[in-house]
Amino acid sequence: MSSFLLMFLLITLEFSSKVRGGISQATPLVNIDDFRKYAESNLSNETREYMQSGGTELTTYRENMEAFKRYRLRPRYMARDVSTIDTSTTLLGRPVASPIGICPTSFQKLFHPMGEIATAFAAKNMNLQMILGGASSTTIETVVNKTNAELWQQIYILRPLNLTSQWVKRAENAGANAIVVTVDRPYKVVTWAAMRGLLNMGHWLLPNAPTNTFKSRGAATWDDITWLKSITKLPIVIKGVLNGGDASNAVERGASAIIVSNHGGRVLDGVPATLEVLPEVIQAVRGRCEVYLDSGIRTGRDVFTALALGARAVFVGRPVLYGLTYNGEQGVTEVLRLLSNEFTSVMALTGCTRLSEINSSYVTRHQDFYSDR
Repeated sequence: MSSFLLMFLLITLEFSSKVRGGISQATPLVNIDDFRKYAESNLSNETREYMQSGGTELTTYRENMEAFKRYRLRPRYMARDVSTIDTSTTLLGRPVASPIGICPTSFQKLFHPMGEIATAFAAKNMNLQMILGGASSTTIETVVNKTNAELWQQIYILRPLNLTSQWVKRAENAGANAIVVTVDRPYKVVTWAAMRGLLNMGHWLLPNAPTNTFKSRGAATWDDITWLKSITKLPIVIKGVLNGGDASNAVERGASAIIVSNHGGRVLDGVPATLEVLPEVIQAVRGRCEVYLDSGIRTGRDVFTALALGARAVFVGRPVLYGLTYNGEQGVTEVLRLLSNEFTSVMALTGCTRLSEINSSYVTRHQDFYSDR
């Protein structure tokens, strides 16, 4: 065998080992779906199923994304000088570069050895808000010490309540800037992937949460939010609101912010897409607290649509895991920069130069637009 042929075979083998499903790090990834395909092609079956799984038929998981496609943009040309675009805003008083934040996602070391540390570095360097998951694979103390990132800590209300208070105090001592209470998973979730044996995360320790954390969440009520407000001076964010009644309860119990969320379609299948219920929540809140949205964000246009319907910011989960799988901190940065660049472009092309100019007049439901013509 000639040396040239041998070299060719070695290069071919090396390249093929890095390519699965036609996606490699040598292939330009130009949208979130490209990052998804790369991640799905390069993760183990178990991790891939964990990342993409949802409640039973995945109806809500799909609807979260489809809901955005039911809206069309209504640009206004020549009204403003759009040569300079400002995407900055504040979340709970903290200035951030963009209204795009990072959702709490669990077990990030499944996707990259640096896990939450890589994600936190990306958030810090881009000046974006990150919520650290209650089931993170890295402790909040370690993440803060390594990255000096400004984090919000996601928790669940546990019984006995002293478990919750210990969790909150630990977050306070580590330097968390807010407590995010997830309320939409009070009971064991039935997923077909888990029933088929594809999901088994029991071997993963939860260093960021109390032991036996997830066995006592069903006892939580709105009274516990009042109690939580009494034991911490940190702002409280309620994550998992899907209707105006719960939004009002959250505000009345002292929430500083609400995240309209259905857990990315991972919990109760058949609930509405978050974008569909956002207007109801905005109407119920009446400006009394900040309102954010997660679930289904895949493009800069999605970000713009959510803000036009009243959200102050959006948070993304799975796309961050796609980027983390692709290339750790740099991969997360690429995903967030992609969304940010798309969002900036949509702002300029619709005639908005700052976030305060975005409102519902810039979007319309697809069916409503054409039914009037």
